[in-house]
Amino acid sequence: MRDAPILFYDGRCARCRWGVRWLLRGELKKRGRERDGLRFAPLEGKTAQDLLGAEFEADSVILWQSGQLWMEDRAVIEALKASGHSIIAFMLNAVPHALRRAIYRWCARHRRRNVPEDCPLDGSTLHCAGGPLLP
Repeated sequence: MRDAPILFYDGRCARCRWGVRWLLRGELKKRGRERDGLRFAPLEGKTAQDLLGAEFEADSVILWQSGQLWMEDRAVIEALKASGHSIIAFMLNAVPHALRRAIYRWCARHRRRNVPEDCPLDGSTLHCAGGPLLP
């Protein structure tokens, strides 16, 4: 699991947690077929501080793998690929970069508006102790 990609997300954002749950469903389905699946950690957590550094401030989704970082729309595409959603990643990649980034940034700016709170992500909620959720 050392080189397994880690998706860092805003743990306070209900839309972000929904996206992680959606990706996680695919990860749990394919577990057993692949050893190094996508893992998840909130930007506010210990794993983010350890790998990204305490001074690293991001207001964006980040995908980390073997020391390489992808941010924003590129992180979403790489996370989709890593979680087995290659067709969706291919379709998003076909969208012109400037448009894709503008849509991502608009969604990021409005991610906490008019969204009902949901339950937090943790191992007990998803019944995956020892699974892909990191602190």
